[in-house]
Amino acid sequence: MSFKRLIFIIILIFVSNQVISKTIAIQTKNSTIDNRVDGEDFIEGDKLEMYQCLVRGWSLKSASGNCYLSMQLDGNLVIYKTRNLAPLWATHTHFKYANRAYMEADGNLNVYGNDDYLWWSSKTKRKNGAYVKLQNSGNLEMFTKSDKKVWETKSNI
Repeated sequence: MSFKRLIFIIILIFVSNQVISKTIAIQTKNSTIDNRVDGEDFIEGDKLEMYQCLVRGWSLKSASGNCYLSMQLDGNLVIYKTRNLAPLWATHTHFKYANRAYMEADGNLNVYGNDDYLWWSSKTKRKNGAYVKLQNSGNLEMFTKSDKKVWETKSNI
């Protein structure tokens, strides 16, 4: 195999993996790409609903853009203040092979690893949580289908 062909194959594999990972990040119900800001890829909207996930390298912004929730490449799920990038809250799952935050149908917001190992949970299984929403204040809140708040991070700007 020639050196040029080997380089071509490596580039093709890299590009394919990038496309696949981006597709996985946005193939959840009602999630589409909004834009790319400061190296972060954002999904549209300010919430994760049942069966939606935020994968490594992806974020969602509050409605005002004051803050964002990021599933970092190191596996930590963190809320940041946009203006100065100050962290407001985190799951502390960095360096634990975590790769996605998933809003479960059972009402839990969970952070999983590649092998589906559960690294962090909101522990809200019996509270009927339907979605989490990142408020403009920097607080991540979980609501039922009837919009009753059942959990929050208690993080504020």
